[in-house]
Amino acid sequence: MDRASLGDLNDPRSRKVDAAIAVLAGIAYADATCIALLGERSSSGDHSHAVQLLRQADPQAASDLQTLISIKTQAQYGVAALNSDSATRAMRAADRLGQRASEV
Repeated sequence: MDRASLGDLNDPRSRKVDAAIAVLAGIAYADATCIALLGERSSSGDHSHAVQLLRQADPQAASDLQTLISIKTQAQYGVAALNSDSATRAMRAADRLGQRASEV
């Protein structure tokens, strides 16, 4: 994810959008990594199953996916503003998942 193409972390609305994009990208990267390394991806609506599956292939990537899943509801559906630390953590986790997916 290119930080320059995303919004302003000082703007609460941009933080939520950036974090929501990071969550979606991270889930897609995790699926790609699982397919490449395990030959399958989670088809469950429960994202914790995707974390468990990814943990078999790459524990660090699973930790990054868990970070994203933990803020998913707030970023995508929450009414309250998302703080800049959470948005930054989400974008960094998605970046690492993207890097990992590109390596496998």
